[in-house]
Amino acid sequence: MTEQVKKNYLVSHIVDRLTEYLILDRDIELVDALKIVYQSKTYQLLQDEVGDLYSQSPSYIYELLKEEIDFVLTVPIGRYLTTIGYVNDKLQLPGIGKEAASHCTDKLLFHKMMVKNGLRNCLCLEIKEEKKDREDLWF
Repeated sequence: MTEQVKKNYLVSHIVDRLTEYLILDRDIELVDALKIVYQSKTYQLLQDEVGDLYSQSPSYIYELLKEEIDFVLTVPIGRYLTTIGYVNDKLQLPGIGKEAASHCTDKLLFHKMMVKNGLRNCLCLEIKEEKKDREDLWF
């Protein structure tokens, strides 16, 4: 067995295991798991002619893959959530509506709703215009 055949066999085995791990951990379909693996940078590293990542254990390589695919995308979630609520309302789709989304994303609206329903009894101030003179602000 040549080195290239051995490497191809090991890479194939690793891909099988990575796919299996994804299916079990993420509760996703086989096709989706395979897409994640084959489109990953981790898979590119496995194919690298110079590197020897294929000689590592599948569980180690899976940790690398998880680091690659687990990330937090920072977006203004309030705008997206209220947009989804609006679309759901207009198209009569199941899911969160615009009013509920607004209550979840607008702090002042949330506070007013809580006070109205007797669930909060504290002071909340709304600043409507920006103060240019810092001495006018109190904390």
